[in-house]
Amino acid sequence: MTRDKAIDGWDNLSVASAQPLLYTTYEIPRLGFHQLYANATLPAYATKDSACFDLAAHLIDAEGNLRVIKSVDPQNSMSDMLRMASDLLIPPATTVLIPTGLIAKIPSGYSVRVHMRSSVALKRGLILPNGEGVIDADYFDELFLMVRNASNAVVTVKHGERICQGELVQNVRFPIEQIHTRPEQTTDRTGGFGSTGV
Repeated sequence: MTRDKAIDGWDNLSVASAQPLLYTTYEIPRLGFHQLYANATLPAYATKDSACFDLAAHLIDAEGNLRVIKSVDPQNSMSDMLRMASDLLIPPATTVLIPTGLIAKIPSGYSVRVHMRSSVALKRGLILPNGEGVIDADYFDELFLMVRNASNAVVTVKHGERICQGELVQNVRFPIEQIHTRPEQTTDRTGGFGSTGV
């Protein structure tokens, strides 16, 4: 049957003979956040089409006390930072765990991926030392932002300042199995690490 005939014949179809339309319902997962402190900043999307929600630093508790900040210096020594003011000063080549004051309730089968905000990385040289943070659905402790100062200057972070951004991602888990036969090359590639050049 041609397209024109199919269209012309549509008027002759009765309601009883028409095939029912099938719809698949999809429940949108809900991501919850609990404030450990009344002054913790809840995550929010900056625009209606933002892929990620912003995560802010929580440096002062609800009573005005300074939060303890763990840091790792260039010699890989971890300690509590000595802070005399509300601002957090991050020296060069230093990694810090910035608290958020939040606990996430992540739906089963999902995880939250943490990325650095582009403007913070570009203008201030703050990066995620592990490239991307992964928060599992069974993690029920306070969320911390692991941030490293990759610049040559001291970087100041203020209480409530948006530092990172989070993304809810659906997990796909595959069975992991041991194979006893060494895999063989199946393409035209020759060589291992770095074999395709720079």
